[in-house]
Amino acid sequence: MHTKEPAMTPERIYEITENQRAFFLSGATRDVDNRKASLRTLRSAVHDYTRRLIVAAGQDAGLSEHMVLAAEIAPVINDIGHMIKKLPCLAKGKLVKRSRLHVWGWGRSVPSPAGLALAVTGWDMPVQRALMPVTSALAAGTPLVLALSPRTPNVNGVIERLVQQFFKPEQIFVTTAEEETVESLLGQRFDAYLCTAPRDVAIRFGRAAAEHLAPAVIETAEGRNAAIVLEDADIRLAARRIVWAKTLAAGQAAAAPDYIIVQKKVRERLINALRNELETQHGAVPRASSAFGKMIDAKAFAEAEAFLADGTAVIGGESDASSRFINFTVLEGVADDAPVMQSTTRSPILPLFEADTVEHAIQMVNSRPAALALYIFSTNIFTARMVLDETMSGTAAVNDTLVQTVYPALPFGDAAGSGAGSHRGEAGFMAFSRLRSVARGTNFIDLPVRFSPDANWKQKLLRYIIK
Repeated sequence: MHTKEPAMTPERIYEITENQRAFFLSGATRDVDNRKASLRTLRSAVHDYTRRLIVAAGQDAGLSEHMVLAAEIAPVINDIGHMIKKLPCLAKGKLVKRSRLHVWGWGRSVPSPAGLALAVTGWDMPVQRALMPVTSALAAGTPLVLALSPRTPNVNGVIERLVQQFFKPEQIFVTTAEEETVESLLGQRFDAYLCTAPRDVAIRFGRAAAEHLAPAVIETAEGRNAAIVLEDADIRLAARRIVWAKTLAAGQAAAAPDYIIVQKKVRERLINALRNELETQHGAVPRASSAFGKMIDAKAFAEAEAFLADGTAVIGGESDASSRFINFTVLEGVADDAPVMQSTTRSPILPLFEADTVEHAIQMVNSRPAALALYIFSTNIFTARMVLDETMSGTAAVNDTLVQTVYPALPFGDAAGSGAGSHRGEAGFMAFSRLRSVARGTNFIDLPVRFSPDANWKQKLLRYIIK
């Protein structure tokens, strides 16, 4: 039975972290087989709680059962399965090439649990945001305090009950990232930090991590993600995948496209294709579509609805405050400094800009801060590679959208200027681990060249070795 946790005062958080530190120092988290067992427990727990997570995500974000299964549950299960398979190899570390100065020994980089970890998550894709750090912490053998965004109360309640039922609080502890709780958490010492939050909150976490000389993975997702549609693209495919990404969870996923750059020659074709795809995927009345979703709360709706005034709608433009619904909308005539291009609030609204050439499109992307994601639609692999080489982003995909976020072997994180580090999958394992460099010598031979006293022949041999 779920019981309400005591208020998250500094004293309460100190008690929790001290219990977790004692649990960690007992060595209970170091055994790889125990970690794998914990991951299997998490996988079973997610299966057991799938129905409750579907209902909660529908209440918070208006997501349909199909969307929750495809975009929330399946990636989590995939990530857990990948870590179960890869954990023995990851925990063993990596054998490195011998040094020319130590040819009879060997060296290995070995990850060990970092200690205590703190993760503060965002609200977009709340099931993923909550359970991906749990997967990483269990795999790394690092006790975790998980603070969930208060904007998704129903999902938070289910996640908290899941964790309480299957894990000890010394291993995983879940709370809500209310302002007072965040302040209390930042007053404690952690050994690894993961923060998905706006820049002002992220900076506070970075400072807290710096005070303890602890690594921090920070994802602000405040840059605007571009989708570049070039004249040689498969226009129908591009439209299908852009509409899908921008209507999933009402376009609020952090990695969804935020604006389109299209070459002039295919502008009209793309607009028509987007209009057709909207009807194909969500019917003649998108508001009635179970797969569209809604804005996360009234504040997000009000800000996003105001974006509709930033340009002229050539597709969509409708909104309804009672259901927090904003239709998939393509805006033209949007200024570079318009609120829709500056705000961290995401929505189903897509400004559309024209580019004369590929180089012009690249220049437009580079004129803005590096973003979490970049999407390139082109049938020419060399053109796509040129765009990738000449731009920066935390993640990218060619001829698709969002798929780079579900590969457990691919790191997920912001580019320089809008974040630091990566998480999820193997990157999440490393974010909650420390790398120890281990070298072993042999007892059977000991070259005198490295020992005193000095000698000319030793210098000659060293000069030969370092050529």
